[in-house]
Amino acid sequence: MPPVIQIPDRMNNWISIFETDQLYKAELVKSVLCDNGVEAVILNQKDSSYNTFGTIQVMVSCDHKDQAEEIIKSIHCNFVKRAISGLFFVVILTGCIFLHPLCFFVLFFIINILGLREFSMMARRMNVDINLPMLLICGSILFTAGFLHKYLGNRDGYLYFFIATFVLSIWELYRKKGNSFQNLSFSYYGLLYLSLPFTLLIYLPYMTNDEWRPEIIFFPFLLVWFNDTFAFLLGSQFGRHKLFPRISPKKSWEGAIGGGICTILAALFIAPYIEGLTIYNN
Repeated sequence: MPPVIQIPDRMNNWISIFETDQLYKAELVKSVLCDNGVEAVILNQKDSSYNTFGTIQVMVSCDHKDQAEEIIKSIHCNFVKRAISGLFFVVILTGCIFLHPLCFFVLFFIINILGLREFSMMARRMNVDINLPMLLICGSILFTAGFLHKYLGNRDGYLYFFIATFVLSIWELYRKKGNSFQNLSFSYYGLLYLSLPFTLLIYLPYMTNDEWRPEIIFFPFLLVWFNDTFAFLLGSQFGRHKLFPRISPKKSWEGAIGGGICTILAALFIAPYIEGLTIYNN
């Protein structure tokens, strides 16, 4: 039987707002409530010897009951929305990869633009004023140049990219907005961090025989999904040691290591079935 928990007198006015048998779920609900200004505590009534018995409750003051219920309801709604949007993105990504190279180009061209725009907004919060129009032009030219090189064999696009970055540098010196060299450094870092990896991604499907092989470019995304899934599952069950509490307080070393091992095993199992990918060189 679960142990009998004596609730302190100061908590007599508190009620259970959430109940589960998984500690990570209780910690997640508590953290969300605290982030929204609702004080909450976890009451663990699970038996220390037999974790099958007992429950874990999240307690809040009766005065915050209605507010806490609304917050918990929003957690479920957000989870459903994120699950649906994630599934929708997976379908779009898979379809664009396997349908045609042009579909892949259009999708990642849009993602590249959105990523650069988001990067510029993040830099603005740090009082860095990036020349967004020129950053988008440079990023678009770089990504398009990579696609034209592999799809049509035209290498001239890279020359236009270097011309565009030169124009970006000269333009920045005459903008007179904040620290010009700092703005320029962030602009080049955005291209290096976002546009260049997307451009290199174009070369993956052509690396075996210079023909578009969509399963090769789909393979890295599949491994990422494997890693995220197993890291979540294993971290939820066995996670005890925090990985990066300051950046992502819910991730654990156990989840990260377990997810990585499962991903490597999945890669070793799937790779032989993809033409052009081998574990060992013959």
